[in-house]
Amino acid sequence: MKFCQYTWSNDGHWVGGPDVPDGASTVVIFFGERSHFENPAALEHISLRYPKSTLLGCSSCSQISKQEVLEGRAVAASIHFERSRVKTVSVPARNNRPMDAVAAELVQALRADDLAHVFLLSDGIRVDGANLTRALERTLPAGVGLSGGMAGDCANFERTYVCTKGRIAREEVVALGLYGRDLDVRVGVGAGWIPFGPERIVTAARGNELFELDGQSALGLYRKYLGRLADDLPASGLRFPLGLREAPDSELLVRTVTAINEATQSMTFAGGVALNATARLMKANFSQLVDGASSAARRVMESSGQGPQFVLCVSCVGRKWLLRQMVEDEVDAVARTFGPDSGLVGFYSYGEFGPYAQRRCALHNQSMNITAISERVQ
Repeated sequence: MKFCQYTWSNDGHWVGGPDVPDGASTVVIFFGERSHFENPAALEHISLRYPKSTLLGCSSCSQISKQEVLEGRAVAASIHFERSRVKTVSVPARNNRPMDAVAAELVQALRADDLAHVFLLSDGIRVDGANLTRALERTLPAGVGLSGGMAGDCANFERTYVCTKGRIAREEVVALGLYGRDLDVRVGVGAGWIPFGPERIVTAARGNELFELDGQSALGLYRKYLGRLADDLPASGLRFPLGLREAPDSELLVRTVTAINEATQSMTFAGGVALNATARLMKANFSQLVDGASSAARRVMESSGQGPQFVLCVSCVGRKWLLRQMVEDEVDAVARTFGPDSGLVGFYSYGEFGPYAQRRCALHNQSMNITAISERVQ
């Protein structure tokens, strides 16, 4: 495997090189803010640089390149596989199209005996990421990994974009299929949040709207624990997400508060809330969040025994807002774990796709998701 990383400069050209071979075995991954899709000069330039290669990407809330978090500057990476294949697919998800239909179309287009992993990017506003991952779990062949994230739009929450070669779209899902017996793809998820307060049962919920915990108003309980910070809900909810345990022996799945409803005394989260799940409030300080990102990288290293050749990072925009000027610390912790020989790009998202409990993939919030890719040495 060979790779190269690029950064779009303020004067309008890509910085980075030397280029890897252009062709069917090369994939170009692009992350930029909404403006880079509505004025796609950077995307057009990288497409011209790699006219024969596969390309995909999405809009983001900040871009990750090596040990840096970049504002307003697009990033790209070209990865040339020497013994593996790549393929991208784009599927519409508009007009409330059922996620089972989206998943079926994706899997049918990607299906092959040597499909090893799917890296998924979706519209961050119009697509139900929790139902999408459930549908893909049911549809993907056994043994095929799944990871990725949901496109972002900084703090605007208005429009998000995904792209494949020559095409920019909203309300779509794009997937990168990675094929070959020599591929080694490993995924790690880390959060760093610490549960506090008693465990409670979700007794009333619909989709991503939570009404009751232990038969009591969810909003009322949040206000009890947050005290004066409750006046700033839902914004203050970034500091106190909800941890859900859907099975007794599973890890907590983090959900971020996105809205409250005074009339129904309910709370809306950035992902589904399962009825009868066990729930606890969660909190963290800066060092715990950074350690959560580092733990995701350590899990990858422990499972493989060596640093990967290339790493794709997807971290939650909520983590960025909480860490503020320390946001590069979590990226630096990941980069230092893998070492200087590993390439690394990524983005800050509206949701992360990664393993959860016995599932290959679920929608996470407030997590750092790492997809580490290597080709085995023959």
